[in-house]
Amino acid sequence: MKIASRLTILFLLIAIVPTGIVGYLGYDIGKRTILRETTDHLVSINILKSRELERWVKGSKNSIEELAQRPLLREYASVMAATHNMPDPSYRRAHREILENHLKPRLRYGEFIELFVMCSPAGHISASTDEKQDGKYRNNRRYFIEGKSRTYIEGSYYSPTLEQPAMTVSTPVKAMDGNTVAVLAGRLNHGELSGIMAQESGESSTQDTYLVNTFNFFVTEPRFGKDYVLKKAVQTEAINTALSGKDGFGFYKDYRGVPVIGAYKWLPEFRMCIITEIDQSEAFAPVMRLAWIAAGSVIAICITAGFLGMFFSRKISQPLVRLAEGAGEIGRGNLEYRIEIERKDELGDLARATNEMAAKLKQTHTSVENLQKEITERRLAEEALLSLSARQEALLSAIPDIIMEVDSNKVYTWANQPGIEFFGEDVIGKEAAYYFEGEQETYGMVKPLFNGNENVIYVESRQRRKDGEKRLLAWWCRVLKDEHENVTGALSTARDITERRLAEEEIRKLNAELEQRVADRTALLEAANKELEAFSYSVSHDLRGPLQHITGFAELLNKRAAGLLDEKNRHYIKVITDSTIRMGMLIDDLLTFSRMGRTEMMKRKTNLDTLVKEILREYHEDTSGRDVDWKIGPLPEVYGDSVMLRQVFVNLISNAFKYTRKCDKAEIEIGSVCSESGEMCIFVKDNGAGFDMKYVDKLFGLFQRLHRTEDYEGTGVGLANVRRIIHRHGGRVWAEGEMGKGATFWFTVQESVISVS
Repeated sequence: MKIASRLTILFLLIAIVPTGIVGYLGYDIGKRTILRETTDHLVSINILKSRELERWVKGSKNSIEELAQRPLLREYASVMAATHNMPDPSYRRAHREILENHLKPRLRYGEFIELFVMCSPAGHISASTDEKQDGKYRNNRRYFIEGKSRTYIEGSYYSPTLEQPAMTVSTPVKAMDGNTVAVLAGRLNHGELSGIMAQESGESSTQDTYLVNTFNFFVTEPRFGKDYVLKKAVQTEAINTALSGKDGFGFYKDYRGVPVIGAYKWLPEFRMCIITEIDQSEAFAPVMRLAWIAAGSVIAICITAGFLGMFFSRKISQPLVRLAEGAGEIGRGNLEYRIEIERKDELGDLARATNEMAAKLKQTHTSVENLQKEITERRLAEEALLSLSARQEALLSAIPDIIMEVDSNKVYTWANQPGIEFFGEDVIGKEAAYYFEGEQETYGMVKPLFNGNENVIYVESRQRRKDGEKRLLAWWCRVLKDEHENVTGALSTARDITERRLAEEEIRKLNAELEQRVADRTALLEAANKELEAFSYSVSHDLRGPLQHITGFAELLNKRAAGLLDEKNRHYIKVITDSTIRMGMLIDDLLTFSRMGRTEMMKRKTNLDTLVKEILREYHEDTSGRDVDWKIGPLPEVYGDSVMLRQVFVNLISNAFKYTRKCDKAEIEIGSVCSESGEMCIFVKDNGAGFDMKYVDKLFGLFQRLHRTEDYEGTGVGLANVRRIIHRHGGRVWAEGEMGKGATFWFTVQESVISVS
């Protein structure tokens, strides 16, 4: 191939490749930038529209709640609910007053297209701004059922009565005694909802925002539809995804079948989704124009390069090589490169044009980078602003206290929602002293704040609530200053402490009464203890004398008349003697039981292991002639009364020793285990007579015995005494057993365990 042809082809390639690459990069960057801006814009529109919807609904709820809380409306509603008689003069007067002075004036604000009152419990419409609705029953409608107990909004639905879409908000109307006598309901102006969705469409000719309910019906009129609301169902990819509870954006065909870019958002509180779309053709129109311009530029450059290459190929082979090398360098992305050809002909012009093209490409590349950086910074700033706004709204909504701002003249300039709910919607612009209840000296208390001498001051003052009730508020006031440190006002937070002060006063009264009652009960208890001590003394001395006489004279009779008495009479005397001895033991045990309940406890560190070993040494002589296998495990060291705890072990070991008397080999085990809850449990176990578990509840009762006296001696006081001692130590006691297979007695001492030996 000739050099002219090669130079021509090479020249064409050098011109086409860089231009095409730059054009494609510009197209791709522009497309992605427009796509990101478009999706961010659509998502922002959804967020703004959903907030407008929330504010609109909240305003409607506040409006109808305020109307329902008017004293006159509540009074007239009570009259209509009580009479249920339209010809009655009081009913007609109440009906007229509600309509003329309350319902119809509220329609002028444009929030509602109809307001009506339904009396409870029948649910008939007693008064309505639409005269055709008077007397009709709505007891089965959800806005009546739910409206009896709370403020309720019934979502968008088609009303056969109005022959148009409607949304209804209802709230209870309570009588002065707090009982619900009626339900106040209002049908919202559905056109305002469509108007909210249609606002701020900007210069776009295809941008469209609308709402769809869970039945896939339009809730608001779309831009390219007519009479679609609650009449036309729609199925698109975005709507199906949004109704599944997801938020996002995508590319799909809308309800017209037109390809769009759409953003969707699920609104759970309204059971609806919001969709904002724009035609793809409109969104990508700037990119398409850029593509056509780039294509035209490439074609023009190619044609020009071809002619110039063929015309100058024979004369400028060497400069053309340099030019080609320079163009190649520029095409590889080195936009700083410049072709050095000092010529005044067309080749020099071409070199200079190539250099200028590189400079413009560099400028274009820099502009695109700056544009992308600016877009990114703007998107981050918008996201930060939205996040900050959301946090501020959440913070203000979460604060239950009253927050008020006053200027230097002590006039309210701002209030949060709790402040408006307390003082009323007209609080802004009023002087703080307007709400004082004999508390004008409060100004003197906060004077240092407005003089700039103090930054924070705490005061308590009585304020008049919007319903006229006087309440005690605790205020924390903080000074506000400008950049020159001049006092401009104060920001104050308040909390209603009326009930707290009443409760504190009531507590003081109750404490005084309680102290007096404790003193009275203490005196009664001391008197009862003295009587019990006197009774114990009487039992100990007065009952023992007769018993000793019976025992003594029975023994004398047995000695002196031994030769005159037969075997049967001697048996009678023996029964008398044994019974008096048993009676004496019973008295001793009863006195011991009584003293255990009254004796002052002397708690100290007690080693149960040492205590049990001392008791067993005392039983050493009693075990002679019997085969007893003692198993003594480690026992804990506790805090308790050692004398009382000794009595517990004496009674339990005595029982075990007594009820194993008939065993060939007695086995008695004493030890401790730690329960799953970490509680130390102490036990005394034997293999003796045992007992029936169905009588376990009687086992620790006073004078309760589960065995005959002829088989096993005893008074039935020992285990009752054990339970009393353990209970005084804050522990518990229980038993397990089986007839003929022994018994196990358990107890715990509530005090902390120090160690286990």
